[in-house]
Amino acid sequence: MPNALTLHRPDTYITNVLPQEYDTLALLKMADPPVGENRILSLVVHNDKLYGGTGNNGFLAEWNGTDAWVKKASNIENQWKILSLAVYNGKIYGGTSDGGRLFEWNGVNAWVQKAPRLNVQNEIRSLAVYNSKLYGGTSGAGRLFEWNDVDSWVQKAPMYGSESGINCLIVYNSNLYAGTWNAGNLLQWNDTDAWIRKAPQLNGQQMIYCMAIHNDQLFGGTGQGGRLFRWNDTDAWEQVAAQKDGQVEITGLLSFNDKLYGCTAQHARVFEWNEEDAWDLSALQFESLTWLLCLSEFNATIYAGAYDGAYLLRCVRCF
Repeated sequence: MPNALTLHRPDTYITNVLPQEYDTLALLKMADPPVGENRILSLVVHNDKLYGGTGNNGFLAEWNGTDAWVKKASNIENQWKILSLAVYNGKIYGGTSDGGRLFEWNGVNAWVQKAPRLNVQNEIRSLAVYNSKLYGGTSGAGRLFEWNDVDSWVQKAPMYGSESGINCLIVYNSNLYAGTWNAGNLLQWNDTDAWIRKAPQLNGQQMIYCMAIHNDQLFGGTGQGGRLFRWNDTDAWEQVAAQKDGQVEITGLLSFNDKLYGCTAQHARVFEWNEEDAWDLSALQFESLTWLLCLSEFNATIYAGAYDGAYLLRCVRCF
């Protein structure tokens, strides 16, 4: 017989009828959407606070630690999406769309533009700190930009082949890597002026949506098939988890307490990798959400940002 699971949250009780194996699989709402927003596109932790970058209006939102987002910076320069967030030299930076800008938070109540658009790149989809510099990965032509620490981007790598987007950047074994779309490549920057391919497309996956380091290995979550790939540290991806429950994209990856978690698009699930060859379910869909877009560890707990709703959600079973 199914089990009835009742969980308390600040504003209501939510009861789901779940199969036995899904007992305690819940995403708990920790914050409603900021006024006027419906997407949390990025998350970052800074000075013991959790922040979210939004889309429709390009806000920076701070979680109050209990039940609400608090707006800390409004839209400037008609940048409607904060696609990426990073902490660099003790400050929060945001990569934007639709204009490929770099914003710096003033620490109080506003964004300050620190780099305008360069080379017609409309989106800074990813940010990473590498060798004491801040880098941005673009969409439009898959460039790598380096911030000059003052007022502009400097291009450090052009598009590789037909890879039009740098979805994610990560530092691994003292090198800077990028996950791409149109063909789901893994690229390594040569530290000078070009990308070098380190893994070609595998199993028809068009996009490496996100990456994470887990147990000293590099993993990628894919788009158009919801797979989990592991890099062989030489020249190829290997698939270590197939698509589960019809989830078409792994939109975020996070290594936490010796486990690897992924959030999904289609029914907004959270999966846990079984350390061998498959995803296990760790959290069911919250209400009717279709996308979770980012994961973050904060105060020994995993939080997820929702794409269609701008909720902040907590994964109950992720520990």
